[in-house]
Amino acid sequence: MQIAIHQPNFIPYPGYFCKMLASDQFVIYDNVQYTKGGYINRNRIKGPNGVQWVTVPVRTKGQANQLILDVDICEEMKWKKKLLSTVRQGYSNSPFFRDSWHQFEAIIETHEGKLIELNLALIDWVREKLGIDSPIIRSSTIAGIDGCATERLVAICKTLGADTYCSGKGGNNYQDANLFAKAGIRLSQIQAKPIVYEQMWGDFESDLSILDLVFNAGPQCRDILTDSILRNDEKVAGL
Repeated sequence: MQIAIHQPNFIPYPGYFCKMLASDQFVIYDNVQYTKGGYINRNRIKGPNGVQWVTVPVRTKGQANQLILDVDICEEMKWKKKLLSTVRQGYSNSPFFRDSWHQFEAIIETHEGKLIELNLALIDWVREKLGIDSPIIRSSTIAGIDGCATERLVAICKTLGADTYCSGKGGNNYQDANLFAKAGIRLSQIQAKPIVYEQMWGDFESDLSILDLVFNAGPQCRDILTDSILRNDEKVAGL
């Protein structure tokens, strides 16, 4: 069995869903430390003024070491209206806006409290649109996972009975391939060819939020992602 593990990003970029398509089970890595300035509570979209960030404000004061699953949305900042307005401005004239807008809007409007719940609702919405039915499990629900960094990834793989770990392109920066090899787990590096599609507002920009692909490509999304997947399997170091 092949599994992939990734933090629960906010409306993730297309490569996130390439990893889902390439794996038999996907683990949401939610019991690790939240890091400010990443993609857990924000992402990039494209509008008439070019690429811009959309952000969900979160409570971080006095909570430097909080886990992702514990992060609260800061509702006092009235962020929903601004975020929805920004997305609408960018995509209201895109080919498949009407097919998906009201679903996206409803998820944003009805979620508050924990950031993880909003992110998972959006990820599930995209999975349904892409027809991805492989199981998802949260790492916080897996008992007996100890260690740090690669040790935890290996422990998750062993607990779930995986023989292959699907790593993203950034895995080289923090993974110890030898630990996977010692555990008898194959590393499969999932990469993506440049994902190019018809996009509004000037020159093409890559690695935007999946929203950009959904609103511009509609029912072609899954085929575009599947055709982009490249795999490089390794048993030992070298990833």
